Amino acid sequence: MSVTIQLAGGGPAYLAAWSGDSKSAPVAADKVLIYDSAAQDYKETTIGNLLGGLDVLLYKGVIDCSGSPNYPAADAGHEYRISVGGKIGGASGPIVQAGDIVICNTDGSAAGTQAAVGANWNIIQLNIQRPIEGPASSTTFGVSVFSDSTATSVESRGVTIDNTDSVTVPGDVHVNGVVNVEAVQGASTTGGSSLELKDASGNLGICIENGGEVGIGTESPDELLHVSTTTAAAGAHIGYAFVGVWKGGSSAAVFANDAVKDTQTSHSLLSTTAGGTRVNAATGQVIGFQIGGTGYANLLSTGDFQIKGTGNDNLFFTDYSDAKIGIGTSSLAARLHVDQFSNTGAQPVLALDQADVSEEFIRFIGTAANGVLTQSIVNDDDVTTATLQGWAKVYVQDDGNQITDQAYFMPLFTIV
Repeated sequence: MSVTIQLAGGGPAYLAAWSGDSKSAPVAADKVLIYDSAAQDYKETTIGNLLGGLDVLLYKGVIDCSGSPNYPAADAGHEYRISVGGKIGGASGPIVQAGDIVICNTDGSAAGTQAAVGANWNIIQLNIQRPIEGPASSTTFGVSVFSDSTATSVESRGVTIDNTDSVTVPGDVHVNGVVNVEAVQGASTTGGSSLELKDASGNLGICIENGGEVGIGTESPDELLHVSTTTAAAGAHIGYAFVGVWKGGSSAAVFANDAVKDTQTSHSLLSTTAGGTRVNAATGQVIGFQIGGTGYANLLSTGDFQIKGTGNDNLFFTDYSDAKIGIGTSSLAARLHVDQFSNTGAQPVLALDQADVSEEFIRFIGTAANGVLTQSIVNDDDVTTATLQGWAKVYVQDDGNQITDQAYFMPLFTIV
């Protein structure tokens, strides 16, 4: 038996003739010619029928799953790619993502939902970036954590969050950041505690109220921070400072260096419930205020008040008996005496910074008298001769940038 295939002008193949029969009809464009050994004859068939009998994968196209479509009608081996993620097999179907493959495993599978035909399909997920391997078992309500920095496996460390939102931690808790604890008591009232920390015996350590008040040793703080104790020399230790109950009696509060908190006669600030206050001294001693490492303020026995600083014992001085104030000196030549005591200070004696730009720097208030040249204010009509004797140096800084910021000189006259 012989078969002749004739191509007509690049078109479809025509079966020209075979032995034992005459046939001139063309082979259809969507079919191929095969030999049926059982029938010992040539037959026409489709590519789909040919491959379907071999059960090979056959790419059928893509499926847009953004609208949760049903599975298509298909035969075993039909393969589809997911072009847009969503659900396949209706709204109750499994989630798929772009790039995944769905393959039919049953011939003659009808179109339908996951419930109807989902068993006829296999889904291959191709876009897994970093799969994580979990433990073989875990505690009920257990929280899993990454085993190491590779983030490829998790394990259970005994931390649980049960269905009542109770958290159990078997070890220490370290928090780096803000902890926001919602109220667990009195949430509908102004009272009640949001958080209480107790020791293993149930003794209260710290209590945080719903209003934000923090109590130490008390469940009812009445201030933003309330440390509750009536024990002598007990209270709060902050750095070198101690704030609490005075050693001399539970009715007095003291602020002192922690080293002398339990000394009855040494304290920085003592206030009794009767309103009496002592500052850096026991009863009958001079009151003093230490300022910095070497400077201090002192109320002298003369009634004068003095602030000392480095390099000058009279950084600020008030003369009680003569009603004078000095800056940099205690030898006061005026009601206000400002002394630039350092000849290398490189700074002016007085700086006037006027923020109210519509007002003058200095206001002089005095009394002029007709024909009198020795008053604090002298009328120009009373001056016969004004003689320039010198100049006084001043510095002007104009923040309005209309004149140059620099030193200027004011004229000094004598008059007759």
